[in-house]
Amino acid sequence: MVAQVYELADSYNGLSFSPYVILAQLFLLHKGIKFEGIPLTFSQVGPTINRLLPTVKFDNGDIIYDSLEIAKYLDSKYEQNPILSSTDPKVTQLVNEYLSINNLNHFKLIILEINANYDEINQKRWREVREKILGQKMEEFAGNQELAVKEYIQNIGDLAKVLETRDFLDGEKPAINDYTIISNVQNLKTIAPEVYKKVIENHPNPALLKWVNRVSDLFDGYLKNRKTL
Repeated sequence: MVAQVYELADSYNGLSFSPYVILAQLFLLHKGIKFEGIPLTFSQVGPTINRLLPTVKFDNGDIIYDSLEIAKYLDSKYEQNPILSSTDPKVTQLVNEYLSINNLNHFKLIILEINANYDEINQKRWREVREKILGQKMEEFAGNQELAVKEYIQNIGDLAKVLETRDFLDGEKPAINDYTIISNVQNLKTIAPEVYKKVIENHPNPALLKWVNRVSDLFDGYLKNRKTL
């Protein structure tokens, strides 16, 4: 079967950069399901599908959106090799804590990069929507980038420590926790490669980069070969 994945893309290079879309694509690959991407710019999302991204249309006609709902759907339809499994609840807690602490910081590092890769129409829409949510100018929100980089490196440190003694966050093979974190990392690599170098390639704990490379090699090197700036 071949699924269709509606994905958020830039205006110039066909870059699919949303971490939530990347996450859904990894879920599909985990289940051995082939897919094709349907890129949409920020201003095209509502008029085209009237849903959130990622949205996946399966060849049986089912349409599922939201990464977690996609994972639940896949696990219910294809029970072997479950996605929503973790051998270590402590790691799941660490991942959830990391996301709650670092998500805002992560967005500071990409918000202007995303804007720079949109055309004028999408830049205007991106700015209007984001500044309304943030209650301030994007430039003010982005703030001190050096500090944001420093905090990112510190925040991901506990997860890097876990990876010193195992191949994957979820144990012997990857599952929900690995895919969640690598999707965030791939988002940086795709739209903000210089930031990626600072916080991942140059992270003081080499276990982190080794894990990134290990996961990037999965599924015939899907993430390694995925288009970036």
